Amino acid sequence: MASDTDRQDSDTRVAGFLLVAAFLTTLILFAYHPAEGAAANFAAILRNEAKDAPTDAVVHGGFIAVMTIELVCFARLAMLLGLRRMLPLAGLIFTAAGFAVLSASMVLDGFVAPAIAKRFVGATAGLEAAHTLYIFCGTAIGFLMPIGLLFQASGIGAWSFALAFRPAYARAVGLLGISLAGLLVVGIAAGRGNPLVLMAGLLATAVWALAVGILLAARKA
Repeated sequence: MASDTDRQDSDTRVAGFLLVAAFLTTLILFAYHPAEGAAANFAAILRNEAKDAPTDAVVHGGFIAVMTIELVCFARLAMLLGLRRMLPLAGLIFTAAGFAVLSASMVLDGFVAPAIAKRFVGATAGLEAAHTLYIFCGTAIGFLMPIGLLFQASGIGAWSFALAFRPAYARAVGLLGISLAGLLVVGIAAGRGNPLVLMAGLLATAVWALAVGILLAARKA
């Protein structure tokens, strides 16, 4: 009969493998993310958005699912580091807040904006209202993504400082996380909403998930 320690070790390994799988899934989702094509006018933007609606739904829905799984696995990391300690608890709360804000951005980008495009594509009336709604979605996404990534940077930083005082590979992951958190903050501040910078920020959080995944799979947290 498996002891409680064996079950906890098994849970830790599973969380690690899931984070590695989440990293790989993130790369696949990025590869299938629809590119913004050139559009001469708003009607062309609507056509492109409506055409890419199914892919947008799969990709952005996939990102939300991946973040949800990652949060469960990061909770395991927080438990190992000690939820009664301030830094692990802060890391979990900041990460959960970041995922919530990023999920709101994904819903607008992957579901709401394409639904507006499908509703008004080819229409001759109501385009002004559609344009206003579309601008609202873009403006909201422009705020939500940086805010979500800043929360993520805070969570990564909190966990990384907790790991930096542990031995061997855990310390290396902590130092990597501190670097990633710093790069996220600097990139968001300097990029001023640049979509490429924001996408790079999402990739940085995926690298953090990979590093933590290897840490947990090796049961060295």
